Amino acid sequence: MTASGAEDERLREKHAASIAKVHAWRVRANQARVAGRKADADRCDDKVRDWVSRAKQIEQQLAQ
Repeated sequence: MTASGAEDERLREKHAASIAKVHAWRVRANQARVAGRKADADRCDDKVRDWVSRAKQIEQQLAQ
């Protein structure tokens, strides 16, 4: 595997992990919201936004 191929593979793995984190934090936010813990849900929503941003950055790197 070439150096760029290895880098692409690493980025794809990071992207998959980021998408998994987005899903996990959305589930936590929904659970907190259902339980009436608005502050916790808001913090989880912040984490979702952070991970979505990271995933988009990785997508841009892969597109280059």
